Amino acid sequence: MQLRCHADLTDLTMGIPPHAPIVIHMILKKILPGILFLTVLLSLTAGRAEEKPESATRPFTVMAYNIENLFDLDAVSLYDDFPVTGSGPERWTPEKLAGKLERIAKVLKTAESGRGPDILILDELEADHTPDSTISVEDFLAAHKGQNYHDILKGELISELVGTPIEAWLIKALDDEGLTGYKIVLGDVLDLTKEAIHCAILTRLPIKSTHQHHVTGARTIVEAELQVGGETVFVFANHWKSGAGNAQTEPIRIQNAGVARTRIDEILKSDPNANIIFGGDLNSHYNQKQRYPFMLKTGIQDALGSQGDAGQLVNGGADLYNLWYDVAPAERRSDEFQGEWGTLMHLVISRGLADGKGLDYVGGSFGALVIPGLNSHP
Repeated sequence: MQLRCHADLTDLTMGIPPHAPIVIHMILKKILPGILFLTVLLSLTAGRAEEKPESATRPFTVMAYNIENLFDLDAVSLYDDFPVTGSGPERWTPEKLAGKLERIAKVLKTAESGRGPDILILDELEADHTPDSTISVEDFLAAHKGQNYHDILKGELISELVGTPIEAWLIKALDDEGLTGYKIVLGDVLDLTKEAIHCAILTRLPIKSTHQHHVTGARTIVEAELQVGGETVFVFANHWKSGAGNAQTEPIRIQNAGVARTRIDEILKSDPNANIIFGGDLNSHYNQKQRYPFMLKTGIQDALGSQGDAGQLVNGGADLYNLWYDVAPAERRSDEFQGEWGTLMHLVISRGLADGKGLDYVGGSFGALVIPGLNSHP
């Protein structure tokens, strides 16, 4: 089998090979001024001895995607960017939600000839701040079968749908766009008075188990153990503490990374060659320590153990590899802030995906997706 992975990054506009998509999204003017996000991807292959040679590989896609504050319409939000009342241009209307859902679907359709990724790491879904009115995704789809999401979100929203959580709108839109079969694993929200957004994992693959890893000052890390043919893969969705260049917030990212590292160590203790995909917005650059030499210790490199020598995976010197090192230095860019490029979005793999057995990363398949007019500036 082949498994391609996408990770959501900021702005990449040059030199992207066809096999390496990146996605840029709208600028958040109040919450994250001047930041653009893109998407990156990789490929994995898993051979199965029982299959005939011509069918011994099967492509899969994994995408990590920062959808930049996908909010619902319940008028309860910790951000003031999404008012659902009034008549000003800033009003967050049903039509605007439908438009954003359509753009997300178009991005996903770039994978697997329009079928979309089999695994999707998502950042920045709004947490449900009206949980008393929550309807399950399955019930929502059943109740509106035969109705297109654009029609439902046309004009004023009927009162019965005001409390619909954003994950239900998202899965409904994807289903209507032909991107079917997704199940969603949402990150825990421990304090609705402080947490506006959370992470999620969407997948079509069988889910064997899920875990929630609570961290300080950031979104809960979501873990899903998935079945990929005869193989198991552990997928982690992250969104660490913001402020990549701020030494005062780096200790929080070190804590975030430490929580993840503890769980990774548990998995690798049980199986040193376990397949792990660690992705999302780490609010850290792949070379954080070199970029900010005043940071004597960093979350991504020191606490997590992200590094760029693929040979270390083979000889046992390291157990994680950051796929930014799989592209030319000039192409290592996922975000732009105040005219400076960065790499806040990541996909990191374990040694099990480079051991030549079962599920494996295809060297050189990692890259960035740019869709002019949709997720990037012309």
